[in-house]
Amino acid sequence: MINDLSVANMNIWKYVDDTTLAECVEKKGTTSMQSRVNEFVTKSRADGFQLNESKCKELRMSFTKSENTLEPVTINNTNIEVVPSEKLLGVMISNDLKWNVHVEMICKKVAARLYFLRQLKRVGGPANELLSFYTTCIRPVVEYACRIFHTALPQYLSDQLERLQKRALRIIGTNDLSYRQALEVFNIPTLYDRREAIGNLMFQEISKNNNHKLHPLLPPPYLSTLRTRKNRKFQVLRFKTNRFGDSFIISHCR
Repeated sequence: MINDLSVANMNIWKYVDDTTLAECVEKKGTTSMQSRVNEFVTKSRADGFQLNESKCKELRMSFTKSENTLEPVTINNTNIEVVPSEKLLGVMISNDLKWNVHVEMICKKVAARLYFLRQLKRVGGPANELLSFYTTCIRPVVEYACRIFHTALPQYLSDQLERLQKRALRIIGTNDLSYRQALEVFNIPTLYDRREAIGNLMFQEISKNNNHKLHPLLPPPYLSTLRTRKNRKFQVLRFKTNRFGDSFIISHCR
């Protein structure tokens, strides 16, 4: 029903009933977002859809020191709320591209599910079943979309996520063991190591498959015949900010 919804000269992503429009505005440049939104609203109405302006949000990402003077986007004569962060397909995206808000959301979700793990422990559930519940119903919450944020996580946020697994193992029954000992007893890796492996696997899939949707994002191949200590496959791009250097693609190419 939404396949034919499109906007000229505008990045658009659609998933079921969730649609995102995006544009890049150069410094001191002008925006065409309002006209594109109007076009999208018109096409939506033609297909029998009506946008709920109260649920539509605007997220602005700017790292310039100059003041942002963009006019608010309106739908049905109503200004769209400008928010500092917003959930996009289950991932909290912040206007500063940091992951504090997303990690906070993960911690709240995991805390709620740890309650059920405690209840299973109270009714006498064996350790192997408690571990199975953790690995199938709780750990996936921590690892959802981890390829996006893993390489950009500062150490304190990575440690905050790791403590979630520590809490789960204590509930299962490892109070007398250190975290490392508990990992060995239950034969599971740290959350950091799992995220690292998941990210590496996806990058290999992208780099080996020319038809992969993300393959065009890869830097040019490294064609030098000089022998180096590190066997590089891609040219190392120069970057001015850690924000770009720690992104998924670039961090795996370094």
